[in-house]
Amino acid sequence: MKYLNYIFFLTVMLAFSCDPEGVAVHDTGDDTAPQNVADMTVTPTVGGGILNYTLPMDEDLLYVKARYEIAPGRWRESKSSVYARNIELDGFDKVGEKTVYVSTEDREGNVSEENEVAFSPLEPQYITTQKSLETQETWGGINVKFHNQVQKELALICLVKDVSGGYVESETYYTTAKEEDINFRGYEDVKQTFGLVVRDRWGNYSDTLLVEHTPWFEMEIDRTKYKKMKLPGEPSLDNWHGLYKEMIDGITGQKTNYGHTKGNTKLPVVFTIDMQQDAKLSRFILWQRRGGYIYKHHNPKVWELWGSAKAPAPDGSDEGFVKLGEYHCVKPSGRPSGDNTEEDKIAAAMGDELILPLDAPVVRYLRFKMFESWTGGLEFMAAEIAAFGAPPDKLPDTALEKQGSKQND
Repeated sequence: MKYLNYIFFLTVMLAFSCDPEGVAVHDTGDDTAPQNVADMTVTPTVGGGILNYTLPMDEDLLYVKARYEIAPGRWRESKSSVYARNIELDGFDKVGEKTVYVSTEDREGNVSEENEVAFSPLEPQYITTQKSLETQETWGGINVKFHNQVQKELALICLVKDVSGGYVESETYYTTAKEEDINFRGYEDVKQTFGLVVRDRWGNYSDTLLVEHTPWFEMEIDRTKYKKMKLPGEPSLDNWHGLYKEMIDGITGQKTNYGHTKGNTKLPVVFTIDMQQDAKLSRFILWQRRGGYIYKHHNPKVWELWGSAKAPAPDGSDEGFVKLGEYHCVKPSGRPSGDNTEEDKIAAAMGDELILPLDAPVVRYLRFKMFESWTGGLEFMAAEIAAFGAPPDKLPDTALEKQGSKQND
């Protein structure tokens, strides 16, 4: 009996088709069009509006539909079920009067005549964001800051000239963040023109902002000169088959190639390196020990990088050092320790990269401070470390001018 009831239920369900809201549509022979909505008003929003209305009393009403032209030749439709009293309109390319065509449909598929309502949306976010773009030269490219106040889905497109002199897309950065501070890198340290365009999710493009900058020269600071200093309270990195020299040898992907501390009694774990060369740093990368250890064990999770142009005080204090930046390692997948996705493995292989501020000073000595490991223990280990930037004689005047408040005395 239950089996027969189940077959009957399936037969009834197949006799109906459902719209996107899940309401059944059926044909009863009724060909009377439903009444349209009344009392239509539109409250303008950024790049759109909220259409408000009063529903008719038709019992078989299925949905309300609004169609509108967001840009010349490009139309959108938005629908709302009988359980709602408004429809969100979005995707308009600019301000100015827009006409919205509104109709209703019932469960028999009958459609009302269209009514019109006009309004003007507020300035779309992609235009407002384009107006907020601020640029400056940075390491190997340009730095771009901008606002996205309503946190819309936006794409910032970087254009460069090709061999024919025309502009082509070089990089695209996607964001929904309210404030952004990003870098487009990988360009020669010669004066050149960059184009910046903002695009929204509906295919609207802003005007192109053309800016001329000379990217700063960037190189990897020679790791063969790094000298581990012996200061009070600072541990050795030659423990548990790990060696300090293996932490600066350029090998990042081997389980047996790493540096490791031993016997630390408190946090932070601190060690100091003499680069034996002056440099203004752009970034610092730490590669976690590999071979099943990523995002676990004594690999650092929270750490800071400090720097100084002067030799460290004999007592190992922070005198003369300034904080260059701090890093909080985040596992991309968010899965528990030991459960790594392919995304996690790729991120670990790329290294944990700390981007330093443009006003970071020229330094010679680096001080690393680990405040938390992935297990929460007191030991530190890492497969490799590397610093990038440039010596003072390779820096343009604009880079040296950005020493700011971080400059050592």
